[in-house]
Amino acid sequence: MGVHRAAIALAYYGLDRVTFELENPLGWDDNDIDLTAIMHALADETMKMHESVFGPDPPPPPPPALSLLVANLEKSGMRKAIAQKKAARA
Repeated sequence: MGVHRAAIALAYYGLDRVTFELENPLGWDDNDIDLTAIMHALADETMKMHESVFGPDPPPPPPPALSLLVANLEKSGMRKAIAQKKAARA
C-alpha cells in the first residue's frame, strides 16, 4: 500500500513540474519556445516573398502629388499662362 502512495505522490510531483514548465512558455529558459529563431525565420520568409514580387531592390517611392501637378503644368504650358494672369492682375 505504501508503494502505491509513493507512486501517486511521484506522479503528482511530475505533473506539477510539467505544469510549471507549461505555465510560461515564452521566456528565456532552456525549455521555452525560441521566439528569436521564429522571428528571424518570419523575417527571412517575408523578405523572400517581397523579393519574388518586387525583385531584390525595393520600388522607388511614388512622387508627391504636388510635384506631379507642377510637372503637368510645365508640360502643358499652363504655368506660364497662370503666371501671366497673376502679373496682369497686379
